[in-house]
Amino acid sequence: MIESLPLPSSAEAERFVLHCLMDDDGPEMLPRLSKSHFATVGHRVLFETIAECFDRYATTERATVCNRLKEMAQLEAVGGLGYVVGLSEGLPHLTDPEAYLAILERYRERRELIRLGLWCHDAAFLGSLDPAEIKSQLQTGVEGLSLSKPTGAGLKSITEIVDEAGGVDSVLNPTEDGPLVTFAPLARMIPRWERTRVCIIAAPTGAGKSSLARQEALGVTEAGGVVAVFSHEMSKEETLRALACTRAEVNGRKLQLDRASAAERGQLLETVGRLERSGLYVGDSGISTVAEMAAELRKLKKKRGAVDLVIVDYLQLVKHLGRTGTRTEAVDAISRGLKALAMAEKVPILALAQFSNKGSEAAADGGEPGEHHIRESGSISQDADRIVYLVPKKPETGYVPEILPYRLIVKKNRNGPRGSVEIGFDGALTRFVEVD
Repeated sequence: MIESLPLPSSAEAERFVLHCLMDDDGPEMLPRLSKSHFATVGHRVLFETIAECFDRYATTERATVCNRLKEMAQLEAVGGLGYVVGLSEGLPHLTDPEAYLAILERYRERRELIRLGLWCHDAAFLGSLDPAEIKSQLQTGVEGLSLSKPTGAGLKSITEIVDEAGGVDSVLNPTEDGPLVTFAPLARMIPRWERTRVCIIAAPTGAGKSSLARQEALGVTEAGGVVAVFSHEMSKEETLRALACTRAEVNGRKLQLDRASAAERGQLLETVGRLERSGLYVGDSGISTVAEMAAELRKLKKKRGAVDLVIVDYLQLVKHLGRTGTRTEAVDAISRGLKALAMAEKVPILALAQFSNKGSEAAADGGEPGEHHIRESGSISQDADRIVYLVPKKPETGYVPEILPYRLIVKKNRNGPRGSVEIGFDGALTRFVEVD
C-alpha cells in the first residue's frame, strides 16, 4: 500500500549537501536551504545546528558544529562524531553542489505535494469541508509551492537588473517605489509603503491596529492607489461599514444601535458611493491562506495593472495548510510566505499582529514590549522589514479622555530611523490623530 511507503528522499544528496555546508561553500549555500529540504530527523538537527553556528559564530566549520552538538547533547542524535566527519564517504565523486541542491529541491517539492494530497484526502474523507473549498485550497496550495522562489531569482547582469527595475532612476531612487504613508506621525519615520517590504503593526487585543490600517487603506486609495484588504477577523460587509464610518467620520456605534441621524446616514451613503469608485478591494476569511491571497492578488493585478498596498488583518488568523508541529511553527511559515509573496508580486504588505498576554501586560504597565512579545512570534521579527507597536497609555485614575493617549513605536525599520511618538485615539470615530 502507498500509505505504508516512506516519504521520498535521497540520503546521499542530503549527506553531500550537509558535507558542503561545513566546507568552504557553506555560507553561500545556507540561505538557499531550510530544514524542509532534509527528510531524516538527524539531518534536520544537523542542518539547524549548522545554521545556528553561522548565526552565532559566523562560521559553519565542522569542528564548531560538532562542539555545538556536544553542548546540546545532540551529537549521538545525528549519528555520532564519526558520521558527521565522514558524511561524504562512499558517495559518488561529484564536485558540483548545484546538482545535489536540485535533487533536494525536487524531493522537497514531492514531499510537500504528498502532504498536501494527504490533507486533501483527510478533508474529503471526513467531510470537514465543502468539496468546492477543498478543490480551491488544493489548487492554491499547489500554486503556493512556487512562492518559495520569487520570480526573477538567480544571478542577473547589471543590465538585466536595471531593465527589470524599469530604468536607472528606479534603481537609484527606491524610496519612490510605493505609496506615501498618510498618517503623519508614522510618515516621519516611514515615509512610504515600499514594494517588496513587509511591515508588522503589533498591538494588544482591541487596541486599534485595524483602525490604523483602515486609515492607511483610505489614504492610499484617495491618492489614486489600489489597495487589497484581507480581513480574517471581520466579514467583507463589516469591513466596508468600518471603512465608511472612518471616512465619513461617523460614530460606528451609533450605526450599530440604529441611532445615526439622517445627516450622518447621508454622509455614509455618499462615502460608500465614493468607495465604490475607488481602488479598494476587500476579502474576508474565505481567503484564508497565503496561497489564496497570492491567487487573488494576481487576479487583481491583471484587472488593475498594479496593487499599491496589501493589508492582512491579522497575521495569526491566517491558515497554514502544511503539517507543522506547533502553531508558532505554522505562524513562522505564514510569515515567510508573506515575505515571499511581497517579493514575488512586488507589493508592500502591511500585516497586523497581536501581542501575547505578557506583551499586553507590559504595555498596560507602561513598559515597552519587545519583539518576543508578539504572539506566536517565532521568526516574524526576522522576516519583517519594519515593526511598529501601538501601545495604549494608562489615563489618569477616574478620568477617561475623549482622545486616548497612545505611543507609536517604530521598533524596526530597515534602512530607516526608529523611535517613538505620542499620538491619540479617537474612540468615537475609531481613528488615530496627532496630538500636541
